[in-house]
Amino acid sequence: MNGADSLTKLPPAMLDYLRRLRAGLASLPENEREDIARETAAHLLDRLGPDRAAAAIAGALGELGEPEAYAARFVSDYRISGALASGSPLALASQVLRLLGTSA
Repeated sequence: MNGADSLTKLPPAMLDYLRRLRAGLASLPENEREDIARETAAHLLDRLGPDRAAAAIAGALGELGEPEAYAARFVSDYRISGALASGSPLALASQVLRLLGTSA
């Protein structure tokens, strides 16, 4: 599914969700942000199916949670992956401490 095509099919509430998601992903490279937004849009369309009722839209968005919190998980995973790839125990420890601090 083409990313632009999928966006034209989304209800306004879902477009707003994706806008807020992208804002939450601002610290990631653009290609990562767009991949996540495209996958999220595809997931929402699959979840929504042909039903465009407000309850179905709210249910699909509710499964993902607040877009800022959803984005934060991707950002955290990205940082941890980068720390692991660096091979630096200090970088990994820093990210683990950051993760522990945000979950406390």
